[in-house]
This record gives sequence, C-alpha cells and structure tokens, in this order.
Amino acid sequence: MMLSKIICINFDPSKYKNMLYQLEILNSKEKDLVLNAPTLVTILIAGADNQIDENEKAKAYKVVSVRAFSEKPDLKDIYGEISLDFDQQLDQIINTLPANKEERERIIVGLLSELSGVLSKLDLKFAKNLKTSLVSFAHRVANASGGVWGLNSVSDSEKEWLDLPMIVLPADNSSIE
Repeated sequence: MMLSKIICINFDPSKYKNMLYQLEILNSKEKDLVLNAPTLVTILIAGADNQIDENEKAKAYKVVSVRAFSEKPDLKDIYGEISLDFDQQLDQIINTLPANKEERERIIVGLLSELSGVLSKLDLKFAKNLKTSLVSFAHRVANASGGVWGLNSVSDSEKEWLDLPMIVLPADNSSIE
C-alpha cells in the first residue's frame, strides 16, 4: 500500500481560512500530513493492542475538540481545523489502512517519520510545540481504555509508541553564528 494514498484524504483548503501562517510554506501533501497527524497517532496508539475501541476514538475526538480552545496559540487553529471533521477522517483512514496490526503500524510509522522532514521546514518553536502536543495526545489516547479504575490502562504495546520516537525534531542551530 502506498503511503501517499493514506494522506490523500485531503482537507478542503476552502474550509480552512484560518490556516496558520506556519503551514503556508508547506505543499498540500505536507499540510495534509500535519493535519492528519493526530488521526494517525490515534490509530497507532489505539490500534497497538490490535483493537481500536470506541473509548479511544471518543477520547481522541474530545482531546482534539478541547485543544481547539485550550492549546498553545500557535496550535489552537490547527486543532480547530482538525476538529471540524476529525471523527469522519478517523473512520476514513482506519478503513483505508490494513487490518493487520504490523502492516498498519509500518505504514503509520512511515507517515509519522515523514513528519520529521516537514517539521524541519517550520519554525523550531512551532515544531517543538507540535511534537510535544502530539506526544501528550498519544498519552491521552492510551489512557482512554483498559486497566481497572484507570490504573495500568496503558498496555505494553502502546508504551512502545507513546513518545512517538519516529518524529524527530530538527536540530536547534540558533547558537551557531
């Protein structure tokens, strides 16, 4: 399965008149990758135990919706745009990806790895904020299901991906003259 087929679930630019200036330098594929990142993180974390349950999907939607109002200013608009049709995008991408856990993870990890190159084109502070936000998002999804009274709710298979090691931030060269 081609990786680009997954992110060809394009966001309609006419709906996103408040697109952040940080994303304006990106091409449409790169913008789609940034806007689909929370969806991909949801599927990676929720599907790590080979079962994406409704609690995890609902938690992801709730977090996206809340972050549209409460996230750092440079990320608020992104979450606002994503929240408009997050549940539909999530279902659409889930249905596009293979059911096999290993194949699905390979594709998502590949896509999220591509995000590293995209982040290198963006302002370093914005890139750091986005990565931090996505890691926090992953933790919220992981804690949505399982365990007893919320204890031990993160499975070992989810722990492998929680810090999103495939997304590498660009080097901070600000001290180089």
